[in-house]
Amino acid sequence: MKFRSMLFMPALRIDRLDSALGTMSDWIVLDLEDGVSTDQKPEARRNLRELAEAGYRNVRHRIAVRINPLNAPEGSNDIRELLTWPQLPPLLIISKVESTEILGELLKALPVQASTTNLLVMIESPAGVERAFEILSLSTRIAAVGFGSLDYAAVTGCGIDFGSQLFARSRIVNAAAACEIPAIDGVYLNLRDTNGLEEEARSARCLGFDGKFAVHPNQVDAINNAFTYGSEEVAQAKALLDAASRSRVGAFEFEGKMVDAPVIRRAKTIVANSLED
Repeated sequence: MKFRSMLFMPALRIDRLDSALGTMSDWIVLDLEDGVSTDQKPEARRNLRELAEAGYRNVRHRIAVRINPLNAPEGSNDIRELLTWPQLPPLLIISKVESTEILGELLKALPVQASTTNLLVMIESPAGVERAFEILSLSTRIAAVGFGSLDYAAVTGCGIDFGSQLFARSRIVNAAAACEIPAIDGVYLNLRDTNGLEEEARSARCLGFDGKFAVHPNQVDAINNAFTYGSEEVAQAKALLDAASRSRVGAFEFEGKMVDAPVIRRAKTIVANSLED
């Protein structure tokens, strides 16, 4: 399951789904939260029910649904509605998670037939950042974590640039790695600055993120480029693994650099991920 790019689309605009699916985004996120005003949320929920009844148009494997915060009335409405759908999407994105209590209640509420539905937990506040590991280690059904950078900035008053939120990003990446799940970085708002987007996405990858949210189809390619290993990097990893297979010592020199177990493990990850593309 890849999480390089996740493209948000309001659940109110299901008419745009085919266009979104035409991108190379790994996931299309049908949004019931920030992308839909309160008075339009009932209509958005009806749209999703119709999509579920239509079998997700045979693209269920790429569909995620973001619901409202579980401790808010709209979140409760979302849960009541989705539990009546004939089939849930493979991924539910849970907004603004700050503790394990309500999340645990949701996990208990999911029906047995929803065993193929996993959760992506959004951490968007100082409280969520502080409890990141506790939250993410709650259940094996938590498949990934996302960083809500804009909400985090709104609460803390920090900037929305990458460096201003480095502490929060690092805490989330560390908790995700400890739980062995992917971490997805927050959105980039400047829709016309492709170079800036790719630069920020590469910074996120260097920090340990596995992907990034997109708010426009035009952002998908730049994000995928940043989170896809290049042919040279893959070739070098394969060469390193070949050298490791011939080495009779635990640590050895390769192209002027010292290689030991962690370096070999990273090379294996690069090769494995390249085979998924």
